[in-house]
Amino acid sequence: MTARKFLKWIILLVIAGNLALIAVIFLGGSKPALVVPLPNPNGYADFVKAGGLVDIRANDYTNLSHEQLSAQLAINAPALSALRAGLTHQTRVPVEYTTNYVDQLMPKIGQFKQLAIALAAEGRLAELENRNNDAAHTYLEIIQFGHECARGGLLLDHLVGIADQNIGLAAFEHIRTNLDAAECRETVHKLTALEESRESAAEIMKLESDWSRQISSLNQRIAGMIMARSSDPLKPMRQRFETKYNGTRRQALVLTINLAARAYTLEKGSPPKTINDLVPDYLKAIPKDPTTGANMTLGEVYSPR
Repeated sequence: MTARKFLKWIILLVIAGNLALIAVIFLGGSKPALVVPLPNPNGYADFVKAGGLVDIRANDYTNLSHEQLSAQLAINAPALSALRAGLTHQTRVPVEYTTNYVDQLMPKIGQFKQLAIALAAEGRLAELENRNNDAAHTYLEIIQFGHECARGGLLLDHLVGIADQNIGLAAFEHIRTNLDAAECRETVHKLTALEESRESAAEIMKLESDWSRQISSLNQRIAGMIMARSSDPLKPMRQRFETKYNGTRRQALVLTINLAARAYTLEKGSPPKTINDLVPDYLKAIPKDPTTGANMTLGEVYSPR
């Protein structure tokens, strides 16, 4: 071997060693996966059962007639019964640290979206029948389902959970000004409890990172760093997810404030002047905007229409 070739091999070995060292420092070694005990019974099993039963004939439920909505509700009654059974239990996604886990997950995720649509169709039927409080209960169940079907899951689970929550939040906007004070108060209480039990975006991304590290070899992780030209290849994904996640959180907090303000108005005879008027009788505390970290104000969110 010539001196030139020998030098070339030395340089390559140094580069490879440095990359391996960087990977170990920034990505960690292949530590055993932290197994989190699943609740027993696990409501997630009921969600999977419900997903296998759901049968949506039309995704755009808003344009269906009363007769069509009734027919769709009858078809999906067993699925919604199973879903509601799941909502009465603690839930956690049974994440598997295997390379084919995502492939197994995909059909369930599509079914969970269909379940949210089935619930929304039920709520729409209640609206047409002027049962606004019943519609509110159903739309709140969609939001709760969006939380629980993703709890303890990977990024993909939470993206579907966000989509489901958005279905419920959007539907709520059509009826919130038709609710009585008691229903507003009850919904505020439940939305606040959901927010308090919510997993943080950082916790979700940590699980995603741990899962990726566990199923990937060191060579694959180094290749990912090189392709991303970063020691943190998940950073762009994390930033996009946090934007979506916090946007949905903010939407839920806006709804919470608006419902609290409506309850105040109905009970006091006039609307609140500032958000401070709602604390502590209608809101436990002034919500913080998850996109800025600042206290939310009544003027930026309250719409009495």
